[in-house]
Amino acid sequence: IFSIMKVVIILLWIVVIVAVLLGWRLLFIPKEVTVSRQAEIAAPPTYIFEQVNNLKYWPSWMPWLETDPEMKFSYGEQVEGEGASYSWKGEKAGNGSLSIVKTEENKSIQTAIAFEGQGESIGNWSFTPKGDNTLVSWSMTTDAGNDPFGRFVNLLMDGLLGPDFEWGLDNLGEVAIARYQKASEAEVQELAAETETKSLEITE
Repeated sequence: IFSIMKVVIILLWIVVIVAVLLGWRLLFIPKEVTVSRQAEIAAPPTYIFEQVNNLKYWPSWMPWLETDPEMKFSYGEQVEGEGASYSWKGEKAGNGSLSIVKTEENKSIQTAIAFEGQGESIGNWSFTPKGDNTLVSWSMTTDAGNDPFGRFVNLLMDGLLGPDFEWGLDNLGEVAIARYQKASEAEVQELAAETETKSLEITE
């Protein structure tokens, strides 16, 4: 009996020591973490900015809708620019809401994201011209505060969200490039029509 009790006491001490060491370690984990990804898209900033600035366009490129196609969206009174908002409900994506809090046309967008039961995060977008292309940066910053579990989760955030951001930027690029090409074709057709009209006028 005494031997068993001794083993139990030793195991308890081991558990306590491990818990203390983990707690001490967690104190040194940064409470704030930022996940960021970039992509160069072959379209001018305006065609990409509009896809992010108008929340009704998000379902056409956001990655989470592909993994959770039954997601339901509810939009606020405003869907574009500062003050625009929407909320979502999904079996896999969970529930939450997003709002646009700050924009600089064709340059940057800041969003506030609230995940149900997980607090708020800040999203940032930047659109930087690079020759005929645009360098797009998408990031999200989360502050776990003094929550030790939240700080531990922060260590995993880049691996969890990074691939989704890359996926979303790829989708965003496809949508923006398609709109840009369509607009370019329309401009060419309009220019051709104007040229033909002027030629007819000169002939007459």
